[in-house]
Amino acid sequence: MTKINYGDEVEYADTRIRGTVLKAAFEERVLTVGQLDYDDMRFKCSDCITGEYLNYDLSELDMSPLKLGYANAKTKATYLSRMPTRHYKQGLTPATLSKRGAGYGDNINYNSPALAKCALNIYPSMLSATEEVSCGEAHSRAFSRNFMVDSDTRLQFRGTIVGEVHFNPSNGLIHARLTQKFKFLQEMLEDETTVQQ
Repeated sequence: MTKINYGDEVEYADTRIRGTVLKAAFEERVLTVGQLDYDDMRFKCSDCITGEYLNYDLSELDMSPLKLGYANAKTKATYLSRMPTRHYKQGLTPATLSKRGAGYGDNINYNSPALAKCALNIYPSMLSATEEVSCGEAHSRAFSRNFMVDSDTRLQFRGTIVGEVHFNPSNGLIHARLTQKFKFLQEMLEDETTVQQ
């Protein structure tokens, strides 16, 4: 959690966080912050994945920036980042969200389930991602915030082609091979694929 603390200034915090996306401080949820209820001084929030409405105290909202990277839409992985803009809002907004590689019909908004899963680090395994792409279910599929597989089974790191993924459907084994220029990413790739097992 970040050091930003509005203390008892709930009304001032309302001007900074209303309409933005933040994480819940004490549970794994990404929320769109709604209006402040002046009766109980709690924020009406919507869970970005389930759509469920919940009420939160200011102290229950995490003010730190969301960790972004690849997000999986229906058919394509899109790389998301936060734009450094002069903006008075604390959380993520449409004005501060940058998307690279968005496909037609792949709707990743600032409060979409795909973005929320990215912020919560929810991804398919490298094997599942490669199978989806190999079978034609998707043009590309991310298996971590930093890595994805495209339709030519090329391995990409934050939008740059860094190697290939080889999938053997007869035995279900998968092997990612980095090009010589990008061997320095090997440890990161191993760490991010080991976490999934």
